[in-house]
Amino acid sequence: MAWFFGKKQQEPELVEPPLHFVRHGAPIPQLNPFLYVHARMIVLNALGARADVVRVTFTGQKAQVQYQIDGVYHNREVLDGQTGGGIVAIYKIFAGFDLKQRVPFQEGEFEVQHLNNRIPCRVEDQLVKGAEIISLHLDTGKPRPHKLTDMGLAEDQVEKIKQAMEEPGVVLVTAPPHLGYSTVFNAVVRVIDRYMRDVVMVQSVKDREEEVENAPPTTFDPDKEETPATVIPQLLLRYPNVVCVRKVADKETMSLLLEQPEKERLVVMGLLARDDTEAIYRALALCEEPEKLLGQLKVVVGHRVLRKLCELCKTPYPPPPQLLQQLGIPQGKIKAFFKPGPPRLPPEEIERMQKEGIPIICPQCQGIGYLGQTGLFEVLFLNDQLRQLFLKPTQDLDAVRQALRKLGHRTPLDEGILLAAKGITAIQEVSRVLKV
Repeated sequence: MAWFFGKKQQEPELVEPPLHFVRHGAPIPQLNPFLYVHARMIVLNALGARADVVRVTFTGQKAQVQYQIDGVYHNREVLDGQTGGGIVAIYKIFAGFDLKQRVPFQEGEFEVQHLNNRIPCRVEDQLVKGAEIISLHLDTGKPRPHKLTDMGLAEDQVEKIKQAMEEPGVVLVTAPPHLGYSTVFNAVVRVIDRYMRDVVMVQSVKDREEEVENAPPTTFDPDKEETPATVIPQLLLRYPNVVCVRKVADKETMSLLLEQPEKERLVVMGLLARDDTEAIYRALALCEEPEKLLGQLKVVVGHRVLRKLCELCKTPYPPPPQLLQQLGIPQGKIKAFFKPGPPRLPPEEIERMQKEGIPIICPQCQGIGYLGQTGLFEVLFLNDQLRQLFLKPTQDLDAVRQALRKLGHRTPLDEGILLAAKGITAIQEVSRVLKV
């Protein structure tokens, strides 16, 4: 694989992009300058497109470049095998990987120098069947929402959650993987007055989590067969008021946590699941005494992230009757849904773009149709009626969801339809996220 080092002869003149890669420590060997420029241009274009992740999937014959924008991957250029392999090698060199070793997964980092900014770049490389996937995670400093209200949850709902968390008990936080789980968990913990109450946080050493103010993390190492239950007893010697565990996955941890409300403590625990119903049953499966969990469980906060429609190019349209029937919405209840459309630009601007041969796409979202993200919440406050419902063993989660709906609980689909009717997102985006 030495072909990507050194210089080729009779190449066209290079145009240097205003972006460089910086790695501290080990020296970088001489690289093919044209491939190095191409590797940097991919990252430069990603930054211009608001991407958080650059992913290159290399099969040997070709390499597909993708950008993750607002949580969704978009296909970009396809490289030939030689170019793609060289660019993947350059990313691996700057990440500090040994090109002679092929391991299932490796992780490293370097910095991207763009104008006057230094952007941390975490690199993941993994081998899958028939391909190598390298991902560049760009930490551009994009602000993350800190509060539940910033994420789209109504103020009255936040106030009810706050009241529920003022007394001993259990709060369950859930989301599917990679759909805002860490962000919503942190936001729920921030509802607690962490200046008046001593809060301890437990998480894996492998978790790359943003630290919550006044809730310093204590870590355990799964590679050493440690679990949250390994470190919680030591933390309890501090007599905390609140115990937070980001992910509960074993019965020993669950048993230990369910002892805490009896000692006047609040427990905030997290579980990965599709929705509140699935999260409750997963939590019950970890309990020796399901009644004990249900008796202590106060509220479940479920969350997903979906994209917001771009305000400059969203277009209303009458909802098709067949779609309303499929969603169970009475005819006439919703006047319009919205979808990505042509940008609302001044006629003279469109005329200029046409004359100059510029594609008429939205300058704000760059033709994607979506700009930014919002939260899709499902908040379930437990009462005696709901506790009795969940005490019944079931393998039909959909039947439980329907029972909850009859009791007045709004499902994620209900919340998504409401966001679509308000023009915040498209019903197609709700369908994509909820897989309905």
